[in-house]
This record gives sequence, structure tokens and C-alpha cells, in this order.
Amino acid sequence: MRYLPHSKNDVEDMLKTLGLESISELFSSIPEDLILKDQLNIANGLTEWDLTDYFTQVSDKNYSRKSFLGGGSYSHYIPNIINYLTSRSEFLTSYTPYQPEISQGTLQAVFEYQTYISKYLGMDYSNASMYDGATSFVEGVLLSLRATKRDKVLVSLAINPRYLEVLNTYKEAIGFQVIFMDIDKSGKTNLDKMDSLEDIASVVIQSPNYFGVIEDQDLIKPRIGEEKTLFISIFSEILAFSIFNPPGIYGADIACGEGQSFGLSRSFGGPYLGVFAFSQKLLRLAPGRLVGESVDKNGKRSFCLTLATREQHIRRERATSNICSNQGLCVLRVIIYLSLLGSSGLKKLGEINYNNSEYLKRELLKIGCSINFSGETFNEFVVTYPRELSSKKFFDLGYVPGIEVVDKTLPDNSFLITVTEVFKKSDLDSFIEAIGGVL
Repeated sequence: MRYLPHSKNDVEDMLKTLGLESISELFSSIPEDLILKDQLNIANGLTEWDLTDYFTQVSDKNYSRKSFLGGGSYSHYIPNIINYLTSRSEFLTSYTPYQPEISQGTLQAVFEYQTYISKYLGMDYSNASMYDGATSFVEGVLLSLRATKRDKVLVSLAINPRYLEVLNTYKEAIGFQVIFMDIDKSGKTNLDKMDSLEDIASVVIQSPNYFGVIEDQDLIKPRIGEEKTLFISIFSEILAFSIFNPPGIYGADIACGEGQSFGLSRSFGGPYLGVFAFSQKLLRLAPGRLVGESVDKNGKRSFCLTLATREQHIRRERATSNICSNQGLCVLRVIIYLSLLGSSGLKKLGEINYNNSEYLKRELLKIGCSINFSGETFNEFVVTYPRELSSKKFFDLGYVPGIEVVDKTLPDNSFLITVTEVFKKSDLDSFIEAIGGVL
């Protein structure tokens, strides 16, 4: 929408229509003591080149550090062509289009995204995405409550704590029960509670989990036993399935989580993309929108919104979700990213992440650090640094050491550390050399 400032004549015409004499009269209902009497203390405008120079001076004050932060937001290389293609006016929208006759390109992109995601995760269907990994996870839980007409869910404590905070918000408002499963010494979820509970709507596991550990997802379906309870497999690092089996292989009914690793920048926390895939039996209960393939009146291949279970499309009480828009532009970035890499490229990228992580593990052990969990990991793991290596010391050395993990079962100075393809071997060697010099 263009910004069109009001001219003096426009203002006079509007006041005349309202039967008012002045702008002051228009705002006469505002108490006198709340009205600003003087001009705002705002500097005069700058020319474009002066403004550029100003921000350059400000940015020069930044101090760059090598960061090992992850925990649901990952630093991956993004091909430049993604920014170019997604900036084209034909695609530059965050919304799923309502008018198929003028939106075939965008609709086809979403359809291809659904196809890629379904195949990649080994699931029957994918919707056109949710807001982010946390909302996708909670929508999966809510779907299990609707599908089973039960009010208890069994949830792993190894799930991303930010996701669990969102779940708690919904739990307080809706009123369902959440029963947590503990973590064992390997960093995996202890599944023993599955054997003693009945009438569970769903069992929810994250793999790789928050600590980077690959869960034993092959054990879930056999231990569920009865058909009604759903198995929900969630993730925050979707790239892991380039080299590890996807949720569909293990019989997951719902596979959901974060898709940021596929072509989306970290952007201080968003916008991200909530991946949501599910089995055939849940098609009519699934949240969000699905784009389907059809033919037009001339028999030509075409695309349209096939299912849209929002409250504005159907009766409010029948709506499955209040999420009002998928992240359409984020979907486009994902589909371009996946098209560029292909299955072989994704596998190679996954191997680089895995190998970099394993290399750093070995080197950290050599200099006196300890790895807290014995379970296999993908590209992040929990490490305990010696006491001499405080966060401040890391910052002084030029590094962000990861996300501090505060847990009564872990020693002090434990951090979740993430290693992706953006780190070269020389970067990791320099990190080891820097902290080794302190010990």
C-alpha cells in the first residue's frame, strides 16, 4: 500500500465533511494535559548518503565473535539466488493466495513445497506451513486431542524449552494435561512412563532433541500398542533427516517442527517456518491450508486452495486452528533451497554438519572438556567446559561458546554447542587453540 500524505486541501475537505473547524477540535476529547504542546525533539532528515554513512559508523562499533549458538536457530549458508528470486514482485507476499486465477505461480510453489516436505519426512501430507516450530509443535498436540477426544499428552523433557513454554500457554488456556518423560544418562527420553499410562492422546518426542541427541524413535509405536494414541515426532533441526531416518519411517502420525535451516536467515528469531506433516487418517482434522492440484475449464493443470480449515472459511466451532496465514514467502525460500541442493546435495550437507560436530567433540575431549551425553548426535551437543572458561573469558577470546544449559542433572558451565557447515576445520582448530591456551 502506498503512503499518500494528506495535502492542506485534503485536510480542509475532511474537516468540512465532519463539521469541524480545525484539527484541534477533532482531538478535543483528549485531556489537555496529555496533548504535546511543543515539537517533538527529532533531528532533521538526512540525505541518503549521510544516512548510509551514519549507519556505517554505528556498525563499526560492533564486535564480531564466532558463535556456536543453535538450540533451534541455526547458521547455515544461504545461496544468494534465494534472495534474488524471492524479491521478485510476483512472489513477494507472505500470504497464501485466495484468487487462484491470478496466483498460479505462488500456488504451485506452495504445492511443490508440500510435495518436497512430505517426501523428505516420509509422510502422506504436508500443509502450507505454520508460523514456526513452536506453534507447529503445539498444533500437533491440539490435533491429537481432537482426533482422540482425550485430554492427556505424554511429552519428553528433551524437547526445546521454548517450545514447551508455548505448550504451557495453550495448556493453561485450554485445560489439558501434560505428563513429562525424563531424560536418561545417554541424553535420550526415558520411555518407561509409556507402559503405565492409559487414555493418552499422543506421545511427543523430539529428534534430534534439544541436547542434539538422536532419539530411539523405532521404540515408540511398538510401545504405544493401541491404535488410537498418536505418535508425534518433532524437530528443530530439519537438516538432520538428510542422513538420519525421517519420522515417517518410524510410523509417526504427525511430524512437525522448524524449517529455518532450509534457506531462512536467523534474523534475530524470525520470521521462521513451521513444518507440519501428517498421515492420511488426519487429513480432515489437520490445521492450516493445503494447496491441491486440479485442472481449469480448458483441462490445463492448475492449483488452488483445496482445504482451508480456518474460522473465517468454515463454521467457527469446526475450525482447527486460529493461525491466520502460513509463511508464504518463507515457503518459497524453502522450495528454492531444496531445489538447488537436491537429495544428493542435502545428504552431503548433512554429512559435513555431522563430521564437523564429531571432529570438535574429539578435540574438546583432548583438552579436558567433557561431553555430557553418550547418545549419538547430529550437529550439536552438550559440553562442560573447565571452570577457567567462563562466558566472559570466551567473549574476551572472541567466541560465543553456545547456549548455557542450566539443569540439576548437569555440571555447572555446561553449554549446548552447535557446529554447522559455516565452520571450516581451521575455524574449529583456532577455537581449540584459543581455549587450550587458557587451560
